[in-house]
Amino acid sequence: MATIVATIEYLVHEILLRLPVKSLLRFKCVSKQWLALISEPNFCHSHTLRLYISSRVFPSSFLLAPVDSPNCQVISLKTINVSHSFKFHNVKIPRGTVIQSCNEFEYFVCNPTTNKFVPVIFPTQQFSDSVLSLFICFEPLKSRYYKLVSFRFNKSCRDMGNILSYEMIIDRGYVINVYSSETSSWSESGFTFSSPIGVIPVQPYSVYFNGSLYWHDYDLRKFIYFDLDSQILKTCPMPLHIEYRGILRFCESGGHLYFIFESCVDSVLNIMELNEENSEWFLIQLCELSFNIAFPFPYCVVNQENDEDSMILIFLNKRVLYYNLVNATFIDLGGYIPFLMIETCQNIYQHYENLSC
Repeated sequence: MATIVATIEYLVHEILLRLPVKSLLRFKCVSKQWLALISEPNFCHSHTLRLYISSRVFPSSFLLAPVDSPNCQVISLKTINVSHSFKFHNVKIPRGTVIQSCNEFEYFVCNPTTNKFVPVIFPTQQFSDSVLSLFICFEPLKSRYYKLVSFRFNKSCRDMGNILSYEMIIDRGYVINVYSSETSSWSESGFTFSSPIGVIPVQPYSVYFNGSLYWHDYDLRKFIYFDLDSQILKTCPMPLHIEYRGILRFCESGGHLYFIFESCVDSVLNIMELNEENSEWFLIQLCELSFNIAFPFPYCVVNQENDEDSMILIFLNKRVLYYNLVNATFIDLGGYIPFLMIETCQNIYQHYENLSC
């Protein structure tokens, strides 16, 4: 009898591993046993490994985060090749009393798929008061644990007084600290450096790729990246002879790091990719536009499992367009969408379905 029960449990486990994420979320209601199984961390990680069987992670949708709204708009990519219609829905972002921040931000790690979230807890109030920017670094194919990277002043806001009075200071002291969800702890000492304010990364200009957090500094003519394993700063060169019109974008997709900029002389998007040695950028596509882009962050390269579906998404005047990188064609995805608030969106994020929190 025990052998039969064990066999049935094994079969249920194997069947559930092969189901899509949203089906598993519904099946949590079947029984307490299924709820416990589907919620178990090792099962969640095993499901992610099977979900992305090609050893590359591909996005299922995009999240558009408006500046003054608690909701995110969601654009599904799964319907791109089968329908011109999109289903837009809102993802609720938790709101609460603002704590642990001198600039009135409260941070959460949220999974829109499962609608689970956990608050970010800083080790001390002084640490919290000095945070400038915070990034999540997560590689689901390598580990079920995520890391947070914080950039902060050496001193807290309270120690410095009015932070706005420091905007004209040329050199400042900064500390980079790393949080691990595996140990639920922050690195104690952190990485300390002195640098102009322009070197500090901000959300729209930064991307996590292959174990490092990347951002660019046009004045220094370099790309800077922070290696999370060694916890040191490194640099790689920018592409030579860049003359851009003020629109720069980093994108990571399908295990590739892209850099996009619009030429000064004409409306041409230059799409470049970083080689494996982090030593050189090479041009992979020139995308000629017949229109001007009004907003600063309208581009995102998306690699699909079928390389023929690799594309660049362009958000323009309440429309979503995509440019196929293989056959150089434009497709209007869904036509005019009156409630698509591209102009109010501060950030655009790729979303990868998984069961992790």
